[in-house]
Amino acid sequence: MCACVSPSDGRAPFCSSCCLSVLITIWGVWGAATSWAGQDPAADQQAGRGIFALTPLPEPDPRALALNGQRISDITISGNRVTKERVIRRELELRAGEPFDVDTMSADIVRLENLGIFSAVAIVLTEVDDSVEVDVAVREIPWILPYPAFRVSDQDSIQLGPAVSSLNLFGLGMGVSGRALFGGASTYQVVVNWPWITANHLSLELFGGRILRDDSLRDFGETSDEFTPWVGTFIGRNWRARGGFSYFRMGADRDGVTLSPTNTDTLIRLGAGVGLDTRDNWRNPHRGWENDLQVLRTGGPLGGEGDFWTTDIDIRRYRPLGRHTLVLSGLASIQTGTLGVEIPSYMDYRLGGANSVRGFTTTGLGRELTGKNQLLTTVEYQHLLLDIRELTIFGLSFTMGLELAAFVDRGTAWNEPDEFGTRLTRTGFGFGIRPIVPGVGEVRLDLGFNADGEMVFHLGVLPKMEAQRTRLR
Repeated sequence: MCACVSPSDGRAPFCSSCCLSVLITIWGVWGAATSWAGQDPAADQQAGRGIFALTPLPEPDPRALALNGQRISDITISGNRVTKERVIRRELELRAGEPFDVDTMSADIVRLENLGIFSAVAIVLTEVDDSVEVDVAVREIPWILPYPAFRVSDQDSIQLGPAVSSLNLFGLGMGVSGRALFGGASTYQVVVNWPWITANHLSLELFGGRILRDDSLRDFGETSDEFTPWVGTFIGRNWRARGGFSYFRMGADRDGVTLSPTNTDTLIRLGAGVGLDTRDNWRNPHRGWENDLQVLRTGGPLGGEGDFWTTDIDIRRYRPLGRHTLVLSGLASIQTGTLGVEIPSYMDYRLGGANSVRGFTTTGLGRELTGKNQLLTTVEYQHLLLDIRELTIFGLSFTMGLELAAFVDRGTAWNEPDEFGTRLTRTGFGFGIRPIVPGVGEVRLDLGFNADGEMVFHLGVLPKMEAQRTRLR
């Protein structure tokens, strides 16, 4: 007897651009339309007549329950052409010689999908005498892809350029991406995300970038460079800890922007963070908590310009409502010191835009509502319209889903304690559609509204609750 089992889905590591995701989305919408129209693109592909297939991921097979408690005689791995076998095996809690357990198997599948490097994961069970043989079968997404990238923002308009991304470099589950964008600003970025090097998920995240642009909100020409590595680890199953430093250099084309009279600031930052993550999966969470506390020290005894502390308190709660999900989110960012004295003026928070208070533009609300501190809250109702499915384009496999959302954002920014209150608070609301794609988790196409009756279209990548953490620098 064989049973093929593959529940749930996981979230892929961070990718530096949304262009690839949008291309996959276009293909996916077309594929969904053809399959819903009664066609069978999967069968066409198998018969050699097509180049595209969109199929649901396998559902749990109740026959697996009949094998519960039987001894596992062997565990094999199949389908991994690039991925190292140890990368797969270390995610498994099923063990040869121990009793088979359906719940453990389901959790193993979720952990493998959370790696973000497979378009499909299944466990095939074969009963042999009084034992069970386990085969972990995977299908990999392309380990590296060059593609045209773009970025859209209220402040910098449209940027275009070449990019390359790997979510599985050297078969180690390591994500590496690079891009060069030109247009409203010139941006060069390299991102490395190695989620499990050794031990209990010892990890490395590294960001390097250079930006040349006209900062229209603060009225100066910017040339900035950043190098930021973070090292992290799991504590038990759900707790996280990390530490790192950052080198940030800001050059301005006029006086009065930087703390240094030379018009060039060097900010040296040292930080640490601790988090709790109980989400049921990482790509499209349905229940659980995702909380984080991060503290950064800038300048002072570390050298360079600036002398202040930054504390970020990030709380996210996912609550199931049947097949739907209610997300409650709050982010508080508090900085010590005074803008223009200990804190550079360009390190303030400007509200509005896709990753702050939707229904407002950054160039509009950002001139009115600004400060060294911010508080952002979001309530979002999510409905998974199209379940996560495997998508095949020209023989390359990905995953895709489609989600609808309605949201309310509320935010404020302030400098002094007596400024905190409803007078400097703005609320936006709206709805959107969310293609769920590899690399960024989701692409957000939102229509936001405000109390003045204005409507703003927002394009964003990553869940809003995650993207708002990287909104500044």
